[in-house]
Amino acid sequence: MQIIQGSYFYPGQNRKVDAELRLDDSHFELWQTSEALLITTGSVNTLHLQALIPGLPAEWQLADGALFCAADASYRPARRSAAGFSEKLEQNKGLILASLLLLPLLGWWWLAVGMPATAERLVPLFPDKVYQITSHQTLNILDQLHLEPSKLPAERQHQYRSQWLQELSGLESLLPAQGQYRIEFRDGGRIGANAFALPDGTIVFTDQLIDLLQDKPDALVAVLLHEAGHSIHRHGMQLLARSMASTMLLTLVTGDLEGVADTLIGSGTALLDAAFSRDMERQADLFSAQQLIARDKSPAAFADAISALSKKSSTTSQLESLLRYLSSHPSSDERINTATKLAEKPQ
Repeated sequence: MQIIQGSYFYPGQNRKVDAELRLDDSHFELWQTSEALLITTGSVNTLHLQALIPGLPAEWQLADGALFCAADASYRPARRSAAGFSEKLEQNKGLILASLLLLPLLGWWWLAVGMPATAERLVPLFPDKVYQITSHQTLNILDQLHLEPSKLPAERQHQYRSQWLQELSGLESLLPAQGQYRIEFRDGGRIGANAFALPDGTIVFTDQLIDLLQDKPDALVAVLLHEAGHSIHRHGMQLLARSMASTMLLTLVTGDLEGVADTLIGSGTALLDAAFSRDMERQADLFSAQQLIARDKSPAAFADAISALSKKSSTTSQLESLLRYLSSHPSSDERINTATKLAEKPQ
């Protein structure tokens, strides 16, 4: 018979007593040690040994929910079935060391390879309404926080809008979720000269970008086609899917259920902080170049646009050469060179 000293926890109560568990092959007895009082007895089949965790005392749960906990944390039952799979893993120092090395690599692989690939395959399954709601929510928040109503004359806005919608007329069938192209103008404020595309086909130009490229109409068209490429290739929704997947994974690891709610409620705003990856930018750059060629325009127009934007922000231009390997975007020089080479190729 085995005799184990420990504590007995009464079922459904915040109460315990010093106790002694007596075990043999067929039955057990639990005695309160201070008064030599029999608490309960029964078949060993009704006594469940909890999973053993290194460094913690063994515990047995009774059929009524009571618990007996061994006093000696190093004690392990002499007569029991072979250790379970999880216990073997916990006691295997080689596997523990391997996990310390492999888990960071696995995390990196998921963030760099697994999650982007998963997002790319899941995005086509999103309902059309998700594209519309996300785009509407994102533009509303940008209008509240960063953008102001355009100061361009209405006649000039109408001129650009009519011309550019005509440029995009043959591409509308390529938009996902039955989207439609819509051209919007805003005063960029601190954002400055910029343009961006939303998942539903809305493309926003800032007044500052229009002023910067007003003498380069083909450069403006090149930017327009670049942003259309982002919408057609669902880049915005891929970023949203990655952001949601990252948050859900973090929630599973930390147990923070509020993170799930924040993700679902604020999913549309994820695009505000997201940056297109190098591959996404290159894909949109190539799309713009191909479409310029199809319109008998030179891809050099896109190089003109990037060059003008780089000169506008000289600090950013200087930093790009130093940080291009850390940045999520291709450097301006790389994008200009690529567009220039495409322009030099015989068509």
